Amino acid sequence: AKGTPGNSKDSPKGISRNEPEAAAFDGKRFIMKAHMRSLVAGTRAAVRVARRRFNGEVKEPNWSVPLEMAVEIMSGVLPKILDGRLIELHRQGDTETRKEVETAMELLTSQIDTVCANIPPVPGVRRESVVVGNMTGAWFTPTDLDLLITPKASSISSSKDDANANANHERPPVVLYFHGGAYLTCSVSTHTRLISAISKEAQAQVLAVNYRLAPMVQFDAILADAVAAYDHLLAEGFEPGGIVLAGDSAGGHLALALCATLAETRPRDLPGGVYAISPWIDPFISHVIHEGSSWQRNRDKDYLG
Repeated sequence: AKGTPGNSKDSPKGISRNEPEAAAFDGKRFIMKAHMRSLVAGTRAAVRVARRRFNGEVKEPNWSVPLEMAVEIMSGVLPKILDGRLIELHRQGDTETRKEVETAMELLTSQIDTVCANIPPVPGVRRESVVVGNMTGAWFTPTDLDLLITPKASSISSSKDDANANANHERPPVVLYFHGGAYLTCSVSTHTRLISAISKEAQAQVLAVNYRLAPMVQFDAILADAVAAYDHLLAEGFEPGGIVLAGDSAGGHLALALCATLAETRPRDLPGGVYAISPWIDPFISHVIHEGSSWQRNRDKDYLG
């Protein structure tokens, strides 16, 4: 982030440049304006796609209309909603400013989650809500895997005989998925289609959790949530080698960070694999400043461009 809170040049939109810094930021007002800006950006993006298609033009030959529309809209909307300068305000601001920033981010996440709450999984996959420690989440299970052992706390052996019985039934492979969202937003609900598609294609159960988000917590707390989710699977009877860590963007980074943590502290508990989709492995985004980087080359076709 550039500048500091109150800087007239770099103040986030929604902050009056003529007001005192102490009264500069209103979280709810910021979110309201972000919604209005994103609505305008999304409408303009949809019009651009419609105009291109009408003229027989496409960004990519193999892109469907819904995909091109989604990429164009996301490219226009995300920068209007995810303003990284909020984190700088939270880091440098006083107690009241930090509270307002947290209010804004919590409201944003809640609204996005509400909009996406009714998105169904892909056909052939069942979603079931679950609580993992202090986190909510969901199990995604292909319908044709119903005869396999379903993860339940009651399945943990309570006697020696039960332990011997369960030892004869090996748990099937499982995926532990962490959603993306720059560690600031999104949830299992926003990623339902992606997660369920992975479950269907892999023919495996997927556990996805809503880990805590910034700026309310630091990364150490987020990583602790990832460790807790992994330990939950181990407690459910899954073998480390039968667990695949997965995630996209920030979630991909979290999957890799969890693997690195286990390698350093508990090497015997290393997972069987890691599946990272465009992982955010450069938290300083240093690659953005290089003109020859893939970020620059593909910015017109990447919704984060």
